[in-house]
Amino acid sequence: MTEQKISAPPLRTKDGSIRVAFVRQVVRAIDAADVAALRGLVGDLHEADLGALLEALAADKRPRLVELLGIHFDFSALTEVDDAVRGEILDEMPPRQVAEGVRELESDDAVAILEDLPKDEQTEILDQLPASERVALARSLLYPENSAGRRMQTEFIAVSPAWTVGQTIDHMRETPDLPDRFYELYVVDPLGRLQGAVALDRLLRTKRPVPIPELLNEELWRVRAADDQEDAARLFERYNLVSAPVVDEHDRLVGVITFDDIVDVIEEEAEEDIKALHHSVGQLIQNMEKEPELVAPEVPKTLLHLREMIGHPSRRQRSSGHGLSGLLLKRGHSPNCPPLSARRPGQDITAITSSSLGPRPRV
Repeated sequence: MTEQKISAPPLRTKDGSIRVAFVRQVVRAIDAADVAALRGLVGDLHEADLGALLEALAADKRPRLVELLGIHFDFSALTEVDDAVRGEILDEMPPRQVAEGVRELESDDAVAILEDLPKDEQTEILDQLPASERVALARSLLYPENSAGRRMQTEFIAVSPAWTVGQTIDHMRETPDLPDRFYELYVVDPLGRLQGAVALDRLLRTKRPVPIPELLNEELWRVRAADDQEDAARLFERYNLVSAPVVDEHDRLVGVITFDDIVDVIEEEAEEDIKALHHSVGQLIQNMEKEPELVAPEVPKTLLHLREMIGHPSRRQRSSGHGLSGLLLKRGHSPNCPPLSARRPGQDITAITSSSLGPRPRV
């Protein structure tokens, strides 16, 4: 059947949210079970846009969209949605369908989908996979939660130090299952221990007879599989890394982390910080309500506005050019209150915000 191309309204508004008109058009196609129209609307969407659309749909429409698209549903979109939304969708899907979708993903995305499922469901899905894929995913799931081992992808290119540039290029041309994206290849000894890396651009500029060890960068930054993902993120930020090899406790190469994985880590940690800030501001407001005579008149309004802002993601996006510290100053907060970015390590946000209230009168 020829895929039906239909006129669709623009996907996103100026603030980045999915347009209501587009969502309504998708819902009409779902309700009519019009697969051709649905594929025409969402078939070419980027995984991030498809994920945003899933979150914009009502809960009962999400699994129906996945069902209607069938093999044409991009499973990577499930890595772009909230954990609760992903769980609801997966609960409506048979294990075989999940296994088929997971097979199309890179290993880090597959782990992101499987890790929140109950152990028995993980096992049932893994049993549907070929042995090599099942073992690789099961091994990744054994690493601690929030570790680099959970974030890494197990697809990488490793070559022998005895090879030449020509042998390496021929190997890459003849190997059908190379990673989708890679920036360097790695050199390992017969035991799989990492010896160094060769940048892809340097490899392609070098003549074929040159031995690989002559191109080797031995002083590369590496990440331990058991390291906390925040430590890996700081390493990328500090040294402007694009990718980094991941090794086990014996220095054997087990995976690679790329900058897009690190962006996800940074976003998740930022969201956790915002939730903590929302809770702290709420507590502070409660304390002020108990002793209103000790608070400057303009402060409660400022804090209520701040709590409203950090409680709504779309509003946070619209004010992102100023930052939360800029918001505090713009709304009339005391200039003596330090910006959030100046918070000392370990200092509670409530303590910082309280400093803007001025000295408490002696009783």
